[in-house]
Amino acid sequence: MTLEQAFFVQALAAYIQGKPDIRVPGGWESLDWPQLLQYARTQNLAGIFYVQCRDNLSRIPALQSILEELHAGFVSEAAHSVARQQDLAQLEQQLTQAEIPFLPFKGSVLSQCYPAPQLRTMGDTDFLIRGKDRLHCHQLMCSLHYTPKEDPGAVWTYSDGVVTYEIHSHMFYEPLANQVDYQSYFDQAWRFARPLLDTSRYELDEGFHFLYLMAHTAKHIINKGCGLRPFLDMVFFIQQQNHNMNWVWITQQLEELDLLAFTQTCFALCEKWFGVSMPISSSPLEESFFLEATEKVFADGIFGHINQQNRAAAMAKQVHRSRLPRSLAFLADTWKKIFPPYRDMRHVPWYAFVNHRPYLMPVAWSYRFLYCLVHKPKASTDRLADPYTHQEEIAAQENLITSWGL
Repeated sequence: MTLEQAFFVQALAAYIQGKPDIRVPGGWESLDWPQLLQYARTQNLAGIFYVQCRDNLSRIPALQSILEELHAGFVSEAAHSVARQQDLAQLEQQLTQAEIPFLPFKGSVLSQCYPAPQLRTMGDTDFLIRGKDRLHCHQLMCSLHYTPKEDPGAVWTYSDGVVTYEIHSHMFYEPLANQVDYQSYFDQAWRFARPLLDTSRYELDEGFHFLYLMAHTAKHIINKGCGLRPFLDMVFFIQQQNHNMNWVWITQQLEELDLLAFTQTCFALCEKWFGVSMPISSSPLEESFFLEATEKVFADGIFGHINQQNRAAAMAKQVHRSRLPRSLAFLADTWKKIFPPYRDMRHVPWYAFVNHRPYLMPVAWSYRFLYCLVHKPKASTDRLADPYTHQEEIAAQENLITSWGL
């Protein structure tokens, strides 16, 4: 861990604990502030970092430009948060009037657990609706001048250019690196939802929401990685809602979801990074893993998109989930790329003719094969060869999945 990484984590720990000062042996001027500014941006934590550092920075003339840039990020985050909250309040009125039940989750709920909710950043606002309300909700969003994403896929996305909504009919869509059916488990969400008075808005049970947060964080770790914000979410959510959470039941459910070891790993990291006490005990972290995990969350940024080492993540997930020897898993992946299954092909617009007609799959496969052969032969062969040319990266990613308790 570099001096700057240690300082950044220390600043977050001080923010969590409400401590105003952070001591640096060589003085604040000895730190690489452009690097710290980069961390604040890539971790989407510029506002919190500004609040924690502004008093000391304001007393150091040489660092005024850094202070100004952090302040600009703070103002931008706060302004966007206010706009998002106002827009959601207006949309809630419209959804209530249209009698469409909706259940906010993730960022808009988590932000209310932070000391300053406007400093918990989010790119979009997520809420759950019932599948039978999908068309009605779509018509409402379009009538309110939100532009839908052209190919909605599993999540329907709407934006007015300032605020973006992701409207779900399922909370969870994809497998992790095991055989647990997370979609079916989290489809129970409405059983754990409380109606609120005078609105069609529902509130999710805190324990069930926590289980979702851990599954969602695991998804990011397995797929592309994540930064420090999900761990702040865990800490603030538990601090705010612990009195509403049954940890005996939660622990049982984590075992059922094959997420208990992962949760213990995350809690151990929170305790070591932030100096807090978490509600499920775990064994002490190995120092080598702690340093590796810390380095990775900084390299990944908020959701791992900036870390090119994550390109092997998808294949590593498939290998780990299949429980097959790597060579057989690679062959299975090659077969699936050449002959994608009906459940995938039916959702691709230019193969829509197979929907409800699985007997037409050979036609779709033949068309796809010829198109790739004529129009993108190199890209297609590179994609088929990819697992075989990145075996070391895939093995490293598999080891990472295991080391996190997944």
